[in-house]
Amino acid sequence: MAIKSPAPRQPAAKGKSKKSGKRRKESILAKIARKLFKKKAEEASDKYEVANPMYEYNEEGREVERPLPHGLTQKEAKVLKQVRKNAYKLDYTGCCGCGCSCCGLRLGKTTMFGVIPALGPIIDVTLGVCKVNLKAQKVDLPCGVKLMLYVRHGISEIPGLVPFVGGLWIAWYKVNSRNSFAFERYLEERVRERRKLLGAE
Repeated sequence: MAIKSPAPRQPAAKGKSKKSGKRRKESILAKIARKLFKKKAEEASDKYEVANPMYEYNEEGREVERPLPHGLTQKEAKVLKQVRKNAYKLDYTGCCGCGCSCCGLRLGKTTMFGVIPALGPIIDVTLGVCKVNLKAQKVDLPCGVKLMLYVRHGISEIPGLVPFVGGLWIAWYKVNSRNSFAFERYLEERVRERRKLLGAE
């Protein structure tokens, strides 16, 4: 009786073995993890990201200058406009007057100076203090409000010392814009207090 030779072994299809199946499964999980992380990162960015201090979008989708709060004195309105303008120039426009983007972030002078080792953070703080903090103090801010203006600079510049990642942090945090909005909120609170006093009289 003739002996049948064994049938030739067929090569395993790609991705069918347990080992390759495991690799494929890990790849899918990695993709899911990346998607979840990206979604969480975007949610956190939307929640904590600061808005443009000088411009907003109207109902037609056009960029227009943000209106000033009602009830400000002439001096308060003048100082707020200057603070907004300076914050916008520092956080949204470069040295040439135009802005550029990186990783979805608008880059301004603070980001460009921030990449300079050692000297960059000093330049950033000096510009922010002179152009925003000291301008805001022309309307006699209370100590607590003035202190927080400087605390935000620390929050911005200390992580900003880390190469590259620190530059992205400075670009996202936009300390001068945050200080501009904090100053604006204080002025709105001051207007409400004045109205209460007038109503009491």
